[in-house]
Amino acid sequence: MNKHQQKERIFKTISDGLLPEGFKRSKSSFWVKELSNTIQFIHIHTFSFNYSFRVHLGIRVKNDSFGEISLNGPYSGDGWWQPAKLMSKKRTLAFTDLEHSIEICAKNLSEYIQTIGMPWFLKFEDDKELVNNQLSPLKDDEKTALIGMIKGNALSKNLELTNKILGL
Repeated sequence: MNKHQQKERIFKTISDGLLPEGFKRSKSSFWVKELSNTIQFIHIHTFSFNYSFRVHLGIRVKNDSFGEISLNGPYSGDGWWQPAKLMSKKRTLAFTDLEHSIEICAKNLSEYIQTIGMPWFLKFEDDKELVNNQLSPLKDDEKTALIGMIKGNALSKNLELTNKILGL
């Protein structure tokens, strides 16, 4: 099995685990969950120089005019991300050709998403939290776009742009 096939096996495990949470795979390395005015997303970056990953979480306002995906949430960094020593054991987000290694990597990716990602996404499911919370991942212009969405003032070109860049 080549690296791409191994990665796809891991991503299939991730996809299956995210389906009950409302996330679906939209692009080769993106999973999305559409809410009324925003899209929560998970991006799993595959490093080209070895067999490892980095996970990025983010929230995009559907009415955002920015032409790229803003990776505005927590990310795994080097291995397992540990806010305030959440976990005492660092987990690797890498794999080798060994079957057991692929299973462990898929488990660690899933655990990161469930432990770090899902509580973060839940915290910001409410549009009011995204606009008013000091810890909101949104920049001021994104908050303005969200307020426009809430008021029904979305621009169709921005909605189309969001759908295009997130593969919807």
